[in-house]
Amino acid sequence: HPIDGRVYWSQYRSGQIYSYDIQTSEKRTVCSLPYTREACYIIWHPTGKYCYLMFVQHHCIYRSDYNEAEQTLDPPYRVVGVDSKWGYADGVGSSARVNGPEQGVFVYNPAYAGNEDEYDFYFCDEKNHAVRYLTPSGRVYTYAGRSDGGPEGYRNGDLRKEALFSHPMGITYDTKRQCFYIGDNSNNFIRRIGLEE
Repeated sequence: HPIDGRVYWSQYRSGQIYSYDIQTSEKRTVCSLPYTREACYIIWHPTGKYCYLMFVQHHCIYRSDYNEAEQTLDPPYRVVGVDSKWGYADGVGSSARVNGPEQGVFVYNPAYAGNEDEYDFYFCDEKNHAVRYLTPSGRVYTYAGRSDGGPEGYRNGDLRKEALFSHPMGITYDTKRQCFYIGDNSNNFIRRIGLEE
């Protein structure tokens, strides 16, 4: 957690999120997930006020708000996709479709300065072979990949007209250099995208 320093993780079999306090060695159950036996990535907002939960097999993204007083997570609710309905579509909430959402990263957007939430959320949409992003208002856009309607491949160039990926799974953002690094899994490359590109 970016504020309280606790370590949070999900357990595949039980469908629970746990926390661990490094100072006291206390382990706690802090949230029940909507699924058991499901891979789930937890990505914290930089403010620590909430996190996104990426459900790879159910093709959706949930949000859980942080209860600061109790140091727990509120029951998660879906913000992208429909449970177990994979597909590819930009849109808002249940009208958006993803296919195997993997890791993600929050990136500050100066256009939102002064708003309650100033970050976009970029994530790897693995089986759609694309990098997508989610705005604070809940709209999903395609950022890179699937150029010319092509599903996968390897090609550099214009992010929406030429670039192709194959099963991108990892993403991070370098704030100093203002660029993304993408783990392009099936192409066996780490790809770089500068914001100026």
